[in-house]
Amino acid sequence: MFTFRLEPVLKHRKHQEEMLQKELSLLLRKTEQQRSALQCCFEKLARLMDEVQSLQEEGVTISEQILYCDCIERQKLKIDCLEREIAKMENQVDIKRKELLEAVKKRKMMEKLKENKNFAYIEDMLKMEQKLLDEAAVCRFKIGTPAMAG
Repeated sequence: MFTFRLEPVLKHRKHQEEMLQKELSLLLRKTEQQRSALQCCFEKLARLMDEVQSLQEEGVTISEQILYCDCIERQKLKIDCLEREIAKMENQVDIKRKELLEAVKKRKMMEKLKENKNFAYIEDMLKMEQKLLDEAAVCRFKIGTPAMAG
């Protein structure tokens, strides 16, 4: 029976690949959450701008305008911060994808090696079997020859 001597290495490579897939999935989920938060911030900023517009039409005090301007500035800072965070996370996602791709290549290489070793083992077994059959046929022929002559 064929046993692949590097089976522990193959199992390790599969495990590494699974772990990288989980890490990538987690990063993608977090990135999507940040994008949702960013979208909410944009919507809130748009609402604040609309409120300022409508209040200016109605007539608003300076203190209220300052309050709204501060809110708008804080929202813009939050948006900038989220955009930087998302860019950083997207960079991490790209790195993790490359790591995963490398892990997949390594696993496939080991699987191909296992397949080739298994194929070579089967070929060797078939050759040995054929050799034994040939020897058995030769022995039967040699044993059968004197009996026919006698």
